[in-house]
Amino acid sequence: YQDLSSDNIALTYSWNKNTNAENFFRLYHNTSTGTLYNSLTKSDWVSPYSYDLYANGAEWQQNWNISDKHSIVGGANWRQEHLDDQDTINRGVSSKSLFLENRWQLPSKWSLTAGSRYDNQSIAGDNVTSRVAVNREISETTNIYASWGQYVKNPTIAQLYSNTTGWHGNPDLKSETGDTVTLGMNTKLGDGTNLQASIYKSNLKNPLYWVWNGAFTKYYNYESEKRQGLDLVLYRTLSTKWSVSVGYFYTKVILWKLT
Repeated sequence: YQDLSSDNIALTYSWNKNTNAENFFRLYHNTSTGTLYNSLTKSDWVSPYSYDLYANGAEWQQNWNISDKHSIVGGANWRQEHLDDQDTINRGVSSKSLFLENRWQLPSKWSLTAGSRYDNQSIAGDNVTSRVAVNREISETTNIYASWGQYVKNPTIAQLYSNTTGWHGNPDLKSETGDTVTLGMNTKLGDGTNLQASIYKSNLKNPLYWVWNGAFTKYYNYESEKRQGLDLVLYRTLSTKWSVSVGYFYTKVILWKLT
């Protein structure tokens, strides 16, 4: 069994709410503590594993209406995390980012979104990712879309530096990077029933996976991963308080070469 607790505090200031644009500045402080009595022990093989994790951060987002057909949203984020397991980890990591996204309303009910994001993490370093999406309204009830986007997933402090009886850290981990292409459709079938359908294909470099070697688990990077899949979700609103949904999700994953 385990004892877990968390506390989250945020202070947000918003402006220009009547413009249908989310403009805000936010400060937050999150804490999480826990003790795991059965699944993990400390490096002495006796004491229950416990940890204290906190995060301080700030977020800013601003929207600019360039014209009735063109808008820009941009912002910045800063976050500092610290993990102390009162045994082998007492480390922190900080990250900051800047992002900018353009949104255009085009003729014939087309829309286009394009943007980029810059991230800097004190351990992983710099990364730049971009995203492009197009959307077409077929009717008042149906739209189709296509998107391409990049992403970065940095290893956590625990993945890098843990040292428990069942989990060893790997300080040589690299950031997981990749891109995804998605094609999808949303449609209203009537009587409060909606259908969402999409297919996607992802190509990843240095994907992170938890591997058991017979004595303990440890995160490693595979050389690459290809993933493709299908998502189908059908949901219906029954009343103001009740709704029901059913979904089917298929994913095919091909991993290549553990590094």
